[in-house]
Amino acid sequence: MPDPSAHIDRKLLERGYWIATHRISIIRWTTIALYIVIAFVYVVFFVQFGVYTYRFNDWDELMRDSIASQYSWSAIHERQAPLEVEFGQPYVFPVGDSRYDFAVEVYNPNAQWALESLSYQFTYGEGLMTPAQETFVLPKEQKYLTVFSFVSDLPIPSVAEVKEFNYRWKKVSRLPPLAWDYIEPPAYAARQIRIENGVQQVIPAHVSWVVQNASTFNLSSVTWQIGLYSGTRLAGVASYTTERLTFLEERPIELFLPDTGARIDSVKVYPIVNIFDPNFTYLR
Repeated sequence: MPDPSAHIDRKLLERGYWIATHRISIIRWTTIALYIVIAFVYVVFFVQFGVYTYRFNDWDELMRDSIASQYSWSAIHERQAPLEVEFGQPYVFPVGDSRYDFAVEVYNPNAQWALESLSYQFTYGEGLMTPAQETFVLPKEQKYLTVFSFVSDLPIPSVAEVKEFNYRWKKVSRLPPLAWDYIEPPAYAARQIRIENGVQQVIPAHVSWVVQNASTFNLSSVTWQIGLYSGTRLAGVASYTTERLTFLEERPIELFLPDTGARIDSVKVYPIVNIFDPNFTYLR
Protein backbone atom coordinates (compact mmCIF):
# COMPACT_ATOMS: atom_id res chain seq x y z
CA MET A 1 0.00 0.00 0.00
CA PRO A 2 1.43 3.43 -0.96
CA ASP A 3 2.15 5.94 1.81
CA PRO A 4 -0.53 8.80 1.72
CA SER A 5 1.91 11.26 3.27
CA ALA A 6 4.12 10.98 0.24
CA HIS A 7 1.52 12.86 -1.82
CA ILE A 8 1.18 15.83 0.60
CA ASP A 9 3.16 18.88 -0.32
CA ARG A 10 5.70 19.99 2.24
CA LYS A 11 4.79 23.67 1.97
CA LEU A 12 1.16 22.84 2.59
CA LEU A 13 2.17 21.00 5.75
CA GLU A 14 4.21 23.94 6.93
CA ARG A 15 1.32 26.40 6.28
CA GLY A 16 -1.09 24.18 8.17
CA TYR A 17 1.36 23.83 11.06
CA TRP A 18 1.81 27.62 11.22
CA ILE A 19 -1.92 28.22 11.30
CA ALA A 20 -2.40 25.61 13.98
CA THR A 21 0.28 27.10 16.19
CA HIS A 22 -0.81 30.73 15.62
CA ARG A 23 -4.57 30.36 15.55
CA ILE A 24 -5.03 32.22 18.81
CA SER A 25 -3.05 35.19 17.50
CA ILE A 26 -5.01 35.15 14.25
CA ILE A 27 -8.31 35.19 16.11
CA ARG A 28 -7.06 37.98 18.40
CA TRP A 29 -5.91 40.25 15.52
CA THR A 30 -9.06 39.54 13.51
CA THR A 31 -11.16 40.58 16.51
CA ILE A 32 -9.05 43.71 16.97
CA ALA A 33 -9.48 44.65 13.29
CA LEU A 34 -13.26 44.13 13.57
CA TYR A 35 -13.39 46.39 16.64
CA ILE A 36 -11.37 49.00 14.81
CA VAL A 37 -13.83 48.96 11.88
CA ILE A 38 -16.82 49.21 14.26
CA ALA A 39 -15.15 52.06 16.16
CA PHE A 40 -14.44 53.88 12.88
CA VAL A 41 -18.10 53.55 11.85
CA TYR A 42 -19.22 54.96 15.24
CA VAL A 43 -16.76 57.83 14.98
CA VAL A 44 -17.99 58.75 11.51
CA PHE A 45 -21.63 58.51 12.67
CA PHE A 46 -21.12 60.72 15.71
CA VAL A 47 -19.09 63.25 13.74
CA GLN A 48 -21.85 63.53 11.16
CA PHE A 49 -24.51 63.71 13.86
CA GLY A 50 -22.55 66.43 15.63
CA VAL A 51 -22.29 68.45 12.45
CA TYR A 52 -26.02 68.01 11.81
CA THR A 53 -27.03 69.04 15.33
CA TYR A 54 -24.60 71.96 15.21
CA ARG A 55 -26.31 73.29 12.08
CA PHE A 56 -29.80 72.69 13.53
CA ASN A 57 -29.24 73.13 17.22
CA ASP A 58 -32.76 74.50 17.79
CA TRP A 59 -35.07 71.51 18.13
CA ASP A 60 -38.23 73.60 17.70
CA GLU A 61 -36.85 75.00 14.47
CA LEU A 62 -35.94 71.50 13.32
CA MET A 63 -39.46 70.29 14.03
CA ARG A 64 -41.02 73.28 12.26
CA ASP A 65 -38.85 72.61 9.24
CA SER A 66 -39.79 68.94 9.24
CA ILE A 67 -43.55 69.57 9.36
CA ALA A 68 -43.67 72.82 7.37
CA SER A 69 -46.06 72.73 4.43
CA GLN A 70 -44.44 72.69 1.03
CA TYR A 71 -47.29 74.79 -0.39
CA SER A 72 -48.15 78.45 0.08
CA TRP A 73 -51.90 78.18 0.56
CA SER A 74 -52.36 81.93 0.59
CA ALA A 75 -50.63 82.19 -2.80
CA ILE A 76 -52.73 79.32 -4.18
CA HIS A 77 -55.92 80.95 -2.89
CA GLU A 78 -54.90 84.27 -4.42
CA ARG A 79 -54.26 82.63 -7.79
CA GLN A 80 -57.60 80.81 -7.74
CA ALA A 81 -59.67 83.73 -6.44
CA PRO A 82 -61.91 85.46 -8.99
CA LEU A 83 -60.63 88.52 -10.80
CA GLU A 84 -62.32 91.81 -10.03
CA VAL A 85 -65.16 92.98 -12.24
CA GLU A 86 -64.11 95.84 -14.52
CA PHE A 87 -66.20 99.02 -14.29
CA GLY A 88 -66.32 101.69 -16.98
CA GLN A 89 -67.18 105.34 -16.60
CA PRO A 90 -70.60 106.02 -15.04
CA TYR A 91 -73.07 108.29 -16.86
CA VAL A 92 -76.34 110.06 -16.12
CA PHE A 93 -78.86 111.07 -18.79
CA PRO A 94 -81.83 113.46 -18.33
CA VAL A 95 -84.95 111.96 -19.89
CA GLY A 96 -87.46 114.71 -19.04
CA ASP A 97 -89.96 115.45 -16.25
CA SER A 98 -87.13 115.62 -13.66
CA ARG A 99 -86.27 111.99 -14.41
CA TYR A 100 -82.77 110.59 -14.99
CA ASP A 101 -81.25 107.36 -16.25
CA PHE A 102 -77.96 106.12 -14.78
CA ALA A 103 -75.67 103.58 -16.44
CA VAL A 104 -72.19 102.09 -16.23
CA GLU A 105 -70.73 99.36 -18.42
CA VAL A 106 -69.18 96.38 -16.63
CA TYR A 107 -67.23 93.31 -17.71
CA ASN A 108 -66.54 90.07 -15.84
CA PRO A 109 -63.10 88.80 -16.99
CA ASN A 110 -63.43 85.44 -15.24
CA ALA A 111 -63.95 82.30 -17.31
CA GLN A 112 -65.70 80.30 -14.55
CA TRP A 113 -66.56 82.73 -11.76
CA ALA A 114 -69.98 84.36 -11.96
CA LEU A 115 -71.39 87.10 -9.77
CA GLU A 116 -74.59 85.45 -8.63
CA SER A 117 -75.51 88.65 -6.86
CA LEU A 118 -74.12 92.17 -6.74
CA SER A 119 -75.62 95.30 -5.20
CA TYR A 120 -74.82 98.76 -6.49
CA GLN A 121 -75.73 102.45 -6.17
CA PHE A 122 -74.86 105.59 -8.11
CA THR A 123 -73.70 108.58 -6.09
CA TYR A 124 -74.26 112.17 -7.21
CA GLY A 125 -74.33 115.69 -5.80
CA GLU A 126 -73.40 116.11 -2.14
CA GLY A 127 -73.24 112.47 -1.12
CA LEU A 128 -76.67 111.61 -2.51
CA MET A 129 -77.36 108.10 -3.80
CA THR A 130 -79.82 106.23 -5.95
CA PRO A 131 -81.69 103.31 -4.37
CA ALA A 132 -79.68 100.08 -4.17
CA GLN A 133 -80.14 97.73 -7.10
CA GLU A 134 -79.22 94.06 -7.42
CA THR A 135 -77.95 92.23 -10.48
CA PHE A 136 -75.83 89.29 -11.65
CA VAL A 137 -72.89 89.08 -14.06
CA LEU A 138 -72.07 85.83 -15.84
CA PRO A 139 -68.51 84.72 -16.74
CA LYS A 140 -67.07 86.76 -19.63
CA GLU A 141 -70.29 88.79 -19.74
CA GLN A 142 -70.43 92.46 -20.66
CA LYS A 143 -73.50 94.43 -19.67
CA TYR A 144 -74.85 97.68 -18.20
CA LEU A 145 -75.73 98.37 -14.60
CA THR A 146 -78.65 100.79 -14.77
CA VAL A 147 -81.16 102.82 -12.84
CA PHE A 148 -84.07 104.08 -14.98
CA SER A 149 -86.40 107.05 -14.45
CA PHE A 150 -84.89 108.22 -11.18
CA VAL A 151 -86.76 111.32 -10.01
CA SER A 152 -84.79 114.26 -8.64
CA ASP A 153 -86.03 117.77 -7.90
CA LEU A 154 -82.48 119.08 -8.27
CA PRO A 155 -80.53 118.90 -11.54
CA ILE A 156 -77.99 116.05 -11.76
CA PRO A 157 -75.18 117.16 -14.05
CA SER A 158 -72.90 114.16 -13.50
CA VAL A 159 -72.29 110.97 -11.52
CA ALA A 160 -69.55 110.92 -8.89
CA GLU A 161 -69.02 107.16 -8.77
CA VAL A 162 -70.60 103.72 -8.53
CA LYS A 163 -70.62 101.99 -5.15
CA GLU A 164 -70.78 98.22 -5.45
CA PHE A 165 -71.17 95.87 -2.48
CA ASN A 166 -72.55 92.52 -1.34
CA TYR A 167 -70.51 90.50 -3.82
CA ARG A 168 -71.63 86.86 -3.96
CA TRP A 169 -69.45 84.77 -6.27
CA LYS A 170 -70.39 81.39 -7.67
CA LYS A 171 -68.21 79.06 -9.69
CA VAL A 172 -69.85 77.97 -12.93
CA SER A 173 -68.10 75.00 -14.52
CA ARG A 174 -70.22 75.11 -17.66
CA LEU A 175 -72.49 77.82 -19.03
CA PRO A 176 -75.67 76.99 -20.97
CA PRO A 177 -74.82 77.18 -24.69
CA LEU A 178 -76.81 80.33 -25.45
CA ALA A 179 -76.33 81.74 -28.96
CA TRP A 180 -77.82 84.52 -31.07
CA ASP A 181 -77.97 85.09 -34.79
CA TYR A 182 -78.74 88.66 -35.82
CA ILE A 183 -80.68 88.35 -39.07
CA GLU A 184 -80.78 92.17 -39.17
CA PRO A 185 -78.16 93.84 -36.95
CA PRO A 186 -79.21 96.56 -34.51
CA ALA A 187 -79.67 99.89 -36.29
CA TYR A 188 -80.45 103.33 -34.87
CA ALA A 189 -82.79 105.78 -36.57
CA ALA A 190 -82.92 109.37 -35.34
CA ARG A 191 -86.13 111.28 -34.73
CA GLN A 192 -87.83 112.24 -37.97
CA ILE A 193 -90.60 114.63 -38.98
CA ARG A 194 -92.63 113.72 -42.03
CA ILE A 195 -95.42 115.57 -43.74
CA GLU A 196 -97.89 113.45 -45.68
CA ASN A 197 -100.99 114.94 -47.26
CA GLY A 198 -100.43 118.10 -45.28
CA VAL A 199 -100.29 116.21 -41.98
CA GLN A 200 -97.14 116.34 -39.90
CA GLN A 201 -95.98 113.06 -38.44
CA VAL A 202 -93.24 112.69 -35.85
CA ILE A 203 -91.38 109.39 -35.82
CA PRO A 204 -89.45 109.08 -32.54
CA ALA A 205 -85.87 107.85 -32.45
CA HIS A 206 -85.78 104.09 -32.37
CA VAL A 207 -83.56 101.01 -32.54
CA SER A 208 -84.62 97.92 -34.46
CA TRP A 209 -83.16 94.51 -35.20
CA VAL A 210 -84.19 90.94 -36.03
CA VAL A 211 -82.66 88.20 -33.91
CA GLN A 212 -82.86 84.42 -33.91
CA ASN A 213 -82.53 82.28 -30.80
CA ALA A 214 -79.77 80.00 -32.10
CA SER A 215 -79.63 77.89 -28.94
CA THR A 216 -81.55 74.71 -28.19
CA PHE A 217 -83.41 76.32 -25.27
CA ASN A 218 -86.88 77.78 -25.04
CA LEU A 219 -86.16 80.92 -23.04
CA SER A 220 -88.75 82.28 -20.65
CA SER A 221 -87.51 85.85 -21.01
CA VAL A 222 -84.59 87.78 -22.45
CA THR A 223 -83.71 91.33 -21.42
CA TRP A 224 -82.11 93.35 -24.20
CA GLN A 225 -79.87 96.17 -23.05
CA ILE A 226 -79.27 98.90 -25.62
CA GLY A 227 -76.38 101.34 -25.47
CA LEU A 228 -76.23 104.36 -27.80
CA TYR A 229 -72.77 105.76 -28.49
CA SER A 230 -71.57 109.07 -29.80
CA GLY A 231 -68.04 108.16 -30.77
CA THR A 232 -66.73 106.27 -27.76
CA ARG A 233 -68.97 108.08 -25.28
CA LEU A 234 -72.14 106.44 -24.00
CA ALA A 235 -75.00 108.79 -24.91
CA GLY A 236 -78.05 106.82 -23.78
CA VAL A 237 -79.30 103.47 -22.51
CA ALA A 238 -82.53 101.55 -22.77
CA SER A 239 -83.88 98.14 -21.84
CA TYR A 240 -86.49 95.88 -23.38
CA THR A 241 -87.71 92.41 -22.36
CA THR A 242 -89.06 89.73 -24.68
CA GLU A 243 -91.10 86.86 -23.30
CA ARG A 244 -91.09 83.18 -24.33
CA LEU A 245 -88.49 83.02 -27.08
CA THR A 246 -88.49 79.49 -28.47
CA PHE A 247 -85.40 77.84 -29.91
CA LEU A 248 -84.60 78.79 -33.52
CA GLU A 249 -87.34 81.43 -33.40
CA GLU A 250 -86.76 84.72 -35.23
CA ARG A 251 -88.03 87.79 -33.42
CA PRO A 252 -88.19 91.35 -34.84
CA ILE A 253 -87.67 93.99 -32.16
CA GLU A 254 -88.26 97.73 -32.39
CA LEU A 255 -87.77 100.02 -29.42
CA PHE A 256 -88.63 103.74 -29.39
CA LEU A 257 -86.24 105.94 -27.45
CA PRO A 258 -86.21 109.50 -26.09
CA ASP A 259 -84.14 111.94 -28.09
CA THR A 260 -80.62 112.05 -26.67
CA GLY A 261 -79.70 115.31 -28.37
CA ALA A 262 -76.41 113.73 -29.48
CA ARG A 263 -75.21 112.34 -32.78
CA ILE A 264 -75.45 108.55 -32.47
CA ASP A 265 -72.70 106.70 -34.32
CA SER A 266 -73.09 103.13 -33.07
CA VAL A 267 -75.33 100.84 -31.05
CA LYS A 268 -74.53 97.99 -28.68
CA VAL A 269 -77.12 95.38 -27.75
CA TYR A 270 -76.52 92.92 -24.91
CA PRO A 271 -78.92 89.96 -24.46
CA ILE A 272 -79.21 89.17 -20.75
CA VAL A 273 -80.50 85.80 -19.51
CA ASN A 274 -80.61 85.00 -15.80
CA ILE A 275 -79.39 81.39 -15.70
CA PHE A 276 -79.69 81.42 -11.88
CA ASP A 277 -83.46 81.56 -12.24
CA PRO A 278 -84.58 77.90 -12.18
CA ASN A 279 -87.35 78.81 -14.63
CA PHE A 280 -85.20 80.57 -17.22
CA THR A 281 -86.15 77.83 -19.72
CA TYR A 282 -89.47 76.15 -20.37
CA LEU A 283 -90.90 73.17 -22.24
CA ARG A 284 -93.46 73.56 -24.96
